[in-house]
Amino acid sequence: MPAATEAYYEAPSAVREAGIALVALLVAALVGYGWQLGFFLENAHNGLIGGSFTAVGLYVVRMRPRHREGWLFVATGVLHAVMFFGRQYGLEGGALPAASWIGWIGVWPLPLAIAMSGWTLMAFPDGRLPSRAWRAAVVAMMTVAAVLAAVSALWPVEYDRIGLSAPHPLQLSGAEAAARFWEYAKFSYVAFQVLWTVAVVARIRHAGGDEVRQMRWLVYAVVMAVVLLVAGMLVLDSPLPGLLVLPLIPVAAGFAILKLRLYAIDPVINKTLVVGAMLLVVTAGYVAIVVGVGALVPTEERVLSLLTTAAVAVAFEPVRRRVQRLADRLVYGRRTTPYEALSQLSSHLEDAPQELLSGMATTVANAVGASEVVVWVGREDHLVPQVCWPASAYEEGSAALPDLGGPRRHVRPVVHQGTVRGAITLRKPSGEALTSVEDRLLADLAAQTGLVIVQQHQAQEIQAAARRIVTAEDAARRRIERDLHDGAQQRLVTLGLELGILAEQAKASGEVAIARPGRSRRGRSYWRPPLNCVSWPAACTRWCWPSRGSSPHWAHLRNARRSRCGCTSPSPGDCRGPSRRRRTTWSARRSPMPLATPVRVSSAST
Repeated sequence: MPAATEAYYEAPSAVREAGIALVALLVAALVGYGWQLGFFLENAHNGLIGGSFTAVGLYVVRMRPRHREGWLFVATGVLHAVMFFGRQYGLEGGALPAASWIGWIGVWPLPLAIAMSGWTLMAFPDGRLPSRAWRAAVVAMMTVAAVLAAVSALWPVEYDRIGLSAPHPLQLSGAEAAARFWEYAKFSYVAFQVLWTVAVVARIRHAGGDEVRQMRWLVYAVVMAVVLLVAGMLVLDSPLPGLLVLPLIPVAAGFAILKLRLYAIDPVINKTLVVGAMLLVVTAGYVAIVVGVGALVPTEERVLSLLTTAAVAVAFEPVRRRVQRLADRLVYGRRTTPYEALSQLSSHLEDAPQELLSGMATTVANAVGASEVVVWVGREDHLVPQVCWPASAYEEGSAALPDLGGPRRHVRPVVHQGTVRGAITLRKPSGEALTSVEDRLLADLAAQTGLVIVQQHQAQEIQAAARRIVTAEDAARRRIERDLHDGAQQRLVTLGLELGILAEQAKASGEVAIARPGRSRRGRSYWRPPLNCVSWPAACTRWCWPSRGSSPHWAHLRNARRSRCGCTSPSPGDCRGPSRRRRTTWSARRSPMPLATPVRVSSAST
């Protein structure tokens, strides 16, 4: 690094301010006095470049003293300011003192000025060349420029093209050989411009983050200047429009270097592409109809104008949409447009709430070009990460809304009907910021996310209510089973045990017979007479003539019992029964009757 630059870095701020002021006054004096000498169109661009490059370079150096690109801007501006003053002085027709030498100063530095401008653009935006190969290219370019400047300083090879009124101050032999050499050497100017153009394109292709936007600022300004220059030459037959916008190049470069409104260039480029393309389409349509149709079919001019207006009106909107889509692709890359983002969100509305939130995170990532998206759900003071895109960006734990911010993290709260329902956090790639268009799109998607979160919350409440109903049903069923087990069932078991005890006691004493439960062929329970029952007359009366009604079952039982005891009496009062010594053993035949007399008293008891 030069010793002067190091001394400038180490100097106090007052000394630096004085140095900046001194350079600014020098350039202002050169450019101002040069404009006072007259306006020469062929030299106007040098004055504009000298003033604008110097002003922007000094401002960058003042804000960032160690910025190399600022120093390159200052060197380029000062060199063009000196050339501008020398040429203005030499182009003046009057007799000025030392016009030959001062005019000579404005001619021979031209190769160095072109090479210096190329170096400045190749090193943009940080003042460093992309690689060692480009450093070698810059060294070669500056060497060739120095040789050409030396030839131009010794012989008047550029005087005829520039048209200086003052002669060349040196009269050396070999002017014809120098002129022949210059016929081939002057193509080096084109080579210099091609070289820095290739370098800028290569840098744009490999740039990332903020550097992409910085390069876009520079390229936008250069392209606009070239377009206006060509348009002025074609329409006005003058390069004046292009020359007037030359100061926009260093101004745009200064915005890019200092990163002032860096990301505002994207919508500007987008709108410029759309408007420029539509102007070309309208102009081409008018020329095609008025000139082409008018030449083939003789028609009045008014009819052709109406036909042109109708055709442009019909084709304008479809063409504008296609041009807008192409401009979005060129500016934002393969990124989802706002309409496509909302369309993708609509396609997920029929999915489950969890899948809908996943689709929302993917839509946000594709729409704004985010590298990480997290959807948080909960209250403002307790938010839980619900969905992450990509899955590797998952975050654990909960956080409050004010704590979600961080380096390069953009936070948008999700509000529904005045209540915070969650938040969306995203990270852009390194060096990228959230543009105004992306911010509006993110706000719209956050509003839709509020509806999704409410829907998910309602679905969870419905599922919880269904689980509560099922749990209540299970609890009621278990309670009924417990009541039956501890109540009626236990009582029935107790009664069965008591009846069993009574039956055992009756068998032991022989006094009481208890009817035992049985089971029919169809599986139904019924009561049957006890075994080894002794039939006495009183018992025969009770068994042969049961007073249970006149159903067929009772009639069958009555006839069967009368036949067993041998009774032939037509009524219960006449039945005598078997002899006292005769005992009849009742068989254990199954009876279809569902109920019999549970207790029968023997003759001894009667």
